[in-house]
Amino acid sequence: MAFQPSLAVTFNGETVHHRFGPGTTVARVMRMSFAVNGAQGSSTAGPFRGFSLVETVLALAVMGLAVSVLLGLLPHGLDMARKAGVAAGDARITSDILAELSQVKWTDLPQYDNDLFYFDDQGVRQDGTDGTTAYVARVQLPSTSSLPGSTVSMSDNLRRVVIQVAASPNRSFNFDAVGASYSTYVSIISRNNE
Repeated sequence: MAFQPSLAVTFNGETVHHRFGPGTTVARVMRMSFAVNGAQGSSTAGPFRGFSLVETVLALAVMGLAVSVLLGLLPHGLDMARKAGVAAGDARITSDILAELSQVKWTDLPQYDNDLFYFDDQGVRQDGTDGTTAYVARVQLPSTSSLPGSTVSMSDNLRRVVIQVAASPNRSFNFDAVGASYSTYVSIISRNNE
C-alpha cells in the first residue's frame, strides 16, 4: 500500500480532511497547509505566522516612547539653533564694524561715537532704508584712558570700542530703554600708520 499524504484542518470545532494523490510532493503539502491554516488564522502555520497582539502592542509602545522623547527634544533644539544663528550674526556684525573702524583715519574716529548700523538677517550691512532690517548695532567710543579693571592708562595709539547689537527689525531701537535686550561686545583697535 502506497503512502498517501493527508491534511486535516480544524476550525471552530469542525475538521476538514484533504487527501493528496500518490505523486504529491512534500512542498505541495506544505503550501496547502500554509494556505488553509494561514487563511483561517491558525497559529500552527509554521514559520510564516504573523505577529501576536502582545508583540504588536509592545512594538507600538516602544515606538511611542521614542517619538515622545524626540518631540520633547524638538523645542530645545530649535532654541539652540536660534541662539546659534544670533551668535553667528553678532560675530559677523562686530567683525564688519571693527574692520571699518580700523580703516578710518584716527582723528576721524570720534565721529562714529553713537552711530547706528543696520544689518539683515545674515549679518550683511544695509545702507539706507532699503531691505529688511534684522539687527541694529550701535558703536560707542568711551573716552576712558585705561583698560577695564586696570589702573594702567592706555596708549594714545589704542582706543576702546563698545558695540551693542540688538536682534530687532526696529530701525529706531532704543538701546538706553529700561529692559532693552541686546548683546554688548568690547574690543580695542589700534592706530594705523597715517
